[in-house]
Amino acid sequence: MPIETLTPEQIDAMPAGREMDALVSEQLMGIKVGWAKEVGSVLILFEPHPFVVGTGTEIPYYSTDIAAAWKLVVGNFTLDYPKFYGKWRCCFYLKSESSGSRFNFIGIADTAQLAICRAALKKVIL
Repeated sequence: MPIETLTPEQIDAMPAGREMDALVSEQLMGIKVGWAKEVGSVLILFEPHPFVVGTGTEIPYYSTDIAAAWKLVVGNFTLDYPKFYGKWRCCFYLKSESSGSRFNFIGIADTAQLAICRAALKKVIL
């Protein structure tokens, strides 16, 4: 699904997994992702393991590996687990230089890494 057509609600509904990892890789890390690789004259499908085009290297597991998710964290942000909420909440804060307005991009999920991915993807669509 193209990122331009996603709404914040659709991002919030996306589960952790390789589709989310591929979307994060393309949209946030600028990595061209493929789901198949040509080996000799044979096309081998790597589903559900997307890889970096031109290398055959699997993309990181951003949505399930906290070490990979930390690579998405830039700028001002918070990551917490409010007891009253019962889920992880990640918020990226951006301030517009021209208008002085502040924008918050919030991701909420059962895991910290998925919350980070959701919040980071929301920065791309807005």
